[in-house]
Order: sequence, then C-alpha cells, then structure tokens
Amino acid sequence: MRQSIRFALLTVILAGCSDSSSIDVEGLVCKTRLDCGKGFVCDPANKRCIKGYDGINGVTATEIVLGNSGGTVSGGNEASAKGGLDGAKAYLEHVNSQGGIFGRKFRMEHLDDGLKNDRATANVAEFTNPVNGSRKVFALLANYGSGPVVASVQTAIDNKTVFFAPVTGSAALRKVPPDRYVFNYRASGLEQVTLAVRFLTAKGGEMNIHPRNIAVFAQGKDAPAPNSCGAEECAWTDKCSWNAEGAISCDSANPGIEHIDAYGEAGFTGTWQQLKEDFAIPRDEVVFATYPISTTVVKAAAVHLLRWLARPKKADEYKSSGKFDAGIILQALNGPAAAFVALMEDEIERVNKSEAVTLGLKTEEVAELKKLDKLTYLGTALSEAFAKTQLEKANPARY
Repeated sequence: MRQSIRFALLTVILAGCSDSSSIDVEGLVCKTRLDCGKGFVCDPANKRCIKGYDGINGVTATEIVLGNSGGTVSGGNEASAKGGLDGAKAYLEHVNSQGGIFGRKFRMEHLDDGLKNDRATANVAEFTNPVNGSRKVFALLANYGSGPVVASVQTAIDNKTVFFAPVTGSAALRKVPPDRYVFNYRASGLEQVTLAVRFLTAKGGEMNIHPRNIAVFAQGKDAPAPNSCGAEECAWTDKCSWNAEGAISCDSANPGIEHIDAYGEAGFTGTWQQLKEDFAIPRDEVVFATYPISTTVVKAAAVHLLRWLARPKKADEYKSSGKFDAGIILQALNGPAAAFVALMEDEIERVNKSEAVTLGLKTEEVAELKKLDKLTYLGTALSEAFAKTQLEKANPARY
C-alpha cells in the first residue's frame, strides 16, 4: 500500500517537472511565485496560487507597459522632467537587454502635462481608467512635479494602479499609514529642507546664519485675479498698496499662504518646523514669498524679501563686525529661481555701489541693506539647468 502511494506521488512530481502547464495549480498553497509555475503568481494575502495578468492591465505574454506623465515639453521645468524620464527609460532598457522580467520586456508610454494639474489628472485617468475591465498600463513610473502628482495620485489609487517613484517631495504622498499603491523612492521635501536649514543655521558651522535671517522663496499656485496693484506686482498676495514714491508694497501681514502650492508648501513647512524645533521660532514669524506657478513673475517676491533683509534687527542678529548674513531657501523651479536671484543680486549690487535702487527701497532700508555681508541661496533649483538659464548669460562670479 505504502509503495503504491509513493509511486503515485512520484508520478505527480515527475509530471509537474516535465510539463507544469498540465497541472492546474490555481488555488494551491505557495510561499513565492516560483511555487506556482509559469503564468501564475503567489497571492500574498492568502498564500495561494492565482493566475497572473495576461492581456490585461498593460501586461501581455511579451511586455509590461508603464505610464508616465510630466512636463517634458512645456511647463517651465522641462529639463528636469525629461531627465527623470530619460533616467527611468535607460534603466528599463538595461533590464530589457537582460531579457526583461520573466520574458516580458518593459515599454514606457509618456504624456506631457505641461506641469498643469488638470492635464496630469487627465493623463493618469487615460492610463488607468479601466476599459472593458482592463487598464492601459500596469503601473505609473516617475511622474513629475508636486502639484500635478498630488492632483492626480488619487485617480491612480482609485483605479488600483501602482504609483511608483513619483518625482516629488510632497508630504501628501507620504501619509502614515501610507496609501496602498504609492511607493516613494526619494527623500521628501521636508527632509531636504530640514537638512538645508540645519546647514545654514548650525552654530559653529560653515554658514552659522542667525535663524531669524532665514526666509523662503516658494512656488505658488496660479496667480489670483488682478487687483488694484496689478497681478504682476502682487501676484503672491491679495493685498497691496502704493507708497508715496509710487513703489509697490505687498502687505507683509498677509503673505498669501493660500496661494502656495504643494511643492512650495513643502519648502515652507520644512523650514518653519525646523526653525521651531531648533530655535522656538513660531510659524507665523517665518517669512516667505511666492511666484505664480509656470511663470517667472518674481518681482513682488523680490521686493518683499529685500524689505525683509532691510528690516530693523535685534543685536544678536548681527555678527561681531556689525554686518549680518542671511539665507533664502529656494523651493522653486530653475527659471523663476534664476530670475529671482538675478533681481535680488542686481539690486543688492546697486545698494553696495550707492547707485539708484529700482525696487522702491526706502533710504533707511538701503542703509540697513548695506550691512548685509553674505546672502546664501540654497535649494534643488541650483542645478545645471539653473546655470544654463542664468550664469552662462552673465558674469558667473556675480551670481
């Protein structure tokens, strides 16, 4: 009896080794995919073999289709968006050259969203909305930009699509507990800004900047409707006024927090949280200014932050020399970051040379700004694209 049972078991095992397709493994107990055989995967929820995708949700017998949305053609940060996409494609091509994943090769489909939230959401919907029960792609990879990614991620989640390695540091994609389909592969914006603030303010460090001399230049949402001062001059706030000299003055008591976008907010939040933790500086005392997304309209922000630099200070904010250092976190894209730095540095140079200022600084503000010893800009915008935007068109030493 025992011998016949052993013979029967051996027959089944040999049959499985010679042709696993002849055995219906669906529902069998498993630990890994390898326990199930070709065409099946191991369901981690119940440890049973189930049929894998074939001709559904972007997966066929020969390929795995991935989707990507980013502003590679338009949107103001094309170089960075394209760089992320090209990097992803390069690695996928490497995997394909090694035979792919169990014989399936990757194919990436890309749609430009111009760094616009509505277009990104439409792109993600096109990739993931089921048609006859099947999605166009297996997963989304390296979608670019905080605003577009935050706006579109829920569409992917609703359609049960993996949202892998989005190029954003937004806290909205780093929930606790995490969203089921979202997998991050880079540091959060908060983590990046935390390190930046620590670098600028560390006592005994290279910068050693007083914490009250730290501000943020951050990306905002689309410009609000024009007001009495014009959308360009006061794009980052609803309140503004003209002074006696006819210069613009944006209301610093209402710095337009409602106009900051997801990318900008990460920079501002990371800055004030670190300043509060290390130096007990409250949130409403951390100064920031924004620019409208997808523009280089930075004049109002430059005016506001120049006046912040030129404000009366407490004694401990100065160095022993009577001068002061300051730092500005750039939570901005390459183009507006370059325009902002150039506008700030041009005006500071005019002040130092005792030339006529152009951004409406008052006499006492000019006198205070002359005490500025060093202004440091720190942010992810300071990249090769930034250099090509600004430095190659001017004297590199100046900026």
